Amino acid sequence: MIKSQAALKDYDWLCIVPAGGLGSRLGKLTEKQAKPSLAVAFDETGTVTRMIDIPLRAVKKTGGGALVSRCFAAESLDFVHDYDHVRTVSSCIDDSPIDTLLYHLRELEASRADHIGIVPADTNITAATLERMRIILDISGADAVLLSTRHLEGHNVRSMNKDGTLHTPNEDMEQVGDLGVHIFRREWLLERLRRCREEDPLKPREVWHDIYDVHNPKGRIYLYIPEHDLIDVDMGTPAAFQKMVTEFNAHLQDSNGNIVFPGASIHPDSANCIALPGSISTVGLKGVIVPENTVVAAHHDCLQP
Repeated sequence: MIKSQAALKDYDWLCIVPAGGLGSRLGKLTEKQAKPSLAVAFDETGTVTRMIDIPLRAVKKTGGGALVSRCFAAESLDFVHDYDHVRTVSSCIDDSPIDTLLYHLRELEASRADHIGIVPADTNITAATLERMRIILDISGADAVLLSTRHLEGHNVRSMNKDGTLHTPNEDMEQVGDLGVHIFRREWLLERLRRCREEDPLKPREVWHDIYDVHNPKGRIYLYIPEHDLIDVDMGTPAAFQKMVTEFNAHLQDSNGNIVFPGASIHPDSANCIALPGSISTVGLKGVIVPENTVVAAHHDCLQP
């Protein structure tokens, strides 16, 4: 069901922003709200930044339109309607990005976008990185560009040729991690989406096998590693979330190393904790994240990074 009406056909490039997962890696933090709705920063004026604000602002700054796919606790993402370049889709199932692209295939075909991207809602990405990926797509002649890293832990690992393109799997080449950010040449992607549409509609779909066809590559895929190789891109793990919030909110840090967001309070015996908006701690805590609008009376009610 369409919740907002941004005219995506008018943008030079379109980006799908998957925001519908359960966010189970963040445990208590996402029991009642979608992971991308979590507050990650407050500036000195009190303006809040939610997780999904980061990729949406980056897409907007590069002149793109965004299609946000929601599922779990969709109402917690209603604030994205404030963006004039965003259109939201609510689904009763946790669709993959390909399913969402297929659902809107006619819209993609009708648009004048030359590039179509996928940027997960929990991605800490800058407009400069997205713009660089689009430039590379144009000047390299590649069919798609993936944001990659040499820091491999927890990432989908791929082989890379010396010229930076995707290599046939299982050969002795440089190994890099796929960070889940993709930008495709429009016609190349649409041809593959049309092929998926003709297949069994109940078949589970996945980017690497259904778009890139990794066991029989039919396109030139560029793996982009920024000059300053990225590490903190995925905000979806407890450790990454805590590190990011701490770095973004140094001005909120108290003498015990706690980050206390506006509207939150934390017990004076607590140390190295993050108290998200509206949370209250009635006991001393050590190195935990307190969910938004939660009263904490015992350690097991918090997320241990």
